[in-house]
Amino acid sequence: MFAEMFIVAVMLWFWCFDLPADLPQRRLIGYIQKPFLYLGLWHGWAMFAPEPLHVNRRLKAMLQYADGAIEEWRPIEPLQTNWFIDLLWFRHFKFQFSVLTGTDKVLWSPLCEWLVYQAKLDGRRIVSIQLIREYQTVNAPTAEQPLTEWQSFVMHEEKFV
Repeated sequence: MFAEMFIVAVMLWFWCFDLPADLPQRRLIGYIQKPFLYLGLWHGWAMFAPEPLHVNRRLKAMLQYADGAIEEWRPIEPLQTNWFIDLLWFRHFKFQFSVLTGTDKVLWSPLCEWLVYQAKLDGRRIVSIQLIREYQTVNAPTAEQPLTEWQSFVMHEEKFV
């Protein structure tokens, strides 16, 4: 019974995911989308026409420790030396993209909790975390300035006692 319901949910997800947001079928998948987003089982079609993506995004976190120290954390970057390792890295890229889109904030708190856990493994205690979205507009290649300067803003902040 569970397997059949899971298959129906997956098929419904694939069928409705890329429909326009105002259609009832698209709103129907709102009830089942969180597990799919969490597991990274989605694909963004926004890179194609009519309005392709034109923004580079990066994620960073500012970690403030109980001793007053502040450190910057960034997700792992591709090595570009080994195609197989970079293929494995793509999973991290997809996670980073999910966090940065901001359409569903379900991943923000778990990421902060994971950073706190990692700090505890090193014997340190985090008192606050800021998740920061850095972005850069990509203009047409023929533009006078193809890339703008990097800008950033705090998209989420958590405090830990």
